[in-house]
Amino acid sequence: MKKLMAFDLDGTLLFDRTIDPANVQAIHRWQQAGNLAVCATGKSIFATKLALDKTGVTFDYNVLYTGAVVTDAEYNILHAQTLPVSVVRACYERFKEEPGVALFATTLTHDYRLADNVGSSTNILPEFLPLAESEIDTQDYVGVPLWIPEDDARERTYRWILKEFGDSVDCHKNQDFLDIVPRGARRRPGWHGLWSI
Repeated sequence: MKKLMAFDLDGTLLFDRTIDPANVQAIHRWQQAGNLAVCATGKSIFATKLALDKTGVTFDYNVLYTGAVVTDAEYNILHAQTLPVSVVRACYERFKEEPGVALFATTLTHDYRLADNVGSSTNILPEFLPLAESEIDTQDYVGVPLWIPEDDARERTYRWILKEFGDSVDCHKNQDFLDIVPRGARRRPGWHGLWSI
């Protein structure tokens, strides 16, 4: 009987963009024994590829964007949910000049920065492309990560998201990020996408 083990990345398996060699070897042994290793993370396809590049780990499947997307080992999309563009537009209008907030938007192919009012960088989203305001309505989005290093500001923003969008989206607290994802996009439902394959 084939077994499955899921691995979170940031702060669990991945630290400072590296995976301990002993963990890499353990994952390889698990897979060589005929079992499945699955990455389960809030990261996008783009950020997951970047994070795992040069680690020596290739997962059999990836449950990404906190469950909104499932891919195979080569990042071919097997299941995906997207957000209404109106959510991205509303977040942009609200946070484009908000001090202490960096606003990103993730698609199935790229991570974009819409606004950066933090002024430093994070290892969780280390690379991104700029996206002009005029291009916001031209993309299909899977997630809207907001990087808010200050606890009180993050909590105020979380309350705003819940009030503004109600139950039309999910918002997950992840370290010093808030991740807005499609309604029902949790890692557990992502497994349903994996099992339906």
